[in-house]
Amino acid sequence: MFTAASSPVDLLRFYLPHNHNTMPKLSEKIALAAESKIGIREKGGANRGAGLTEFFAADNYKPSPDFGYAWCAAFVCRCVQIAIVGIVITFRRPTTPGAWALIDWSLGQDNSTHTKLEPGNDIKRGDIIVFKKSHCGISTSSVDDQGRFYTVSPPSREARIETQF
Repeated sequence: MFTAASSPVDLLRFYLPHNHNTMPKLSEKIALAAESKIGIREKGGANRGAGLTEFFAADNYKPSPDFGYAWCAAFVCRCVQIAIVGIVITFRRPTTPGAWALIDWSLGQDNSTHTKLEPGNDIKRGDIIVFKKSHCGISTSSVDDQGRFYTVSPPSREARIETQF
């Protein structure tokens, strides 16, 4: 799942429909994969550290090993990679190192992924969220009565980020 809204949150939503038997399971597995990575931190500078290696390996960008790069999209790619194990899917797994490139990925798939630019309050747990500021993460909650939801969106200092419409 994914999301983008206009102000004030500025995010974009790509999502897997919840109407197939396997999709609710996949959405939950994506959220669980994201939550399992809470606590992994950068070390030795921004976008660096041995803990980030698994994320960098999940995308198709291979820069010099001496330099890290913004890893929020690589994080999303790795969480989807973990979640699809044992599930039959019809879409290609994302491998992009760029948050905004996740939009092109979703648009280039079959009808098992959807891109929604104005998600409103229908964000669900397991949605992939792309913020207009070129950042992304995974929703770990649905939107509450006050319009808030939580994401795991590295490299934040906080494990879960509260976002509000």
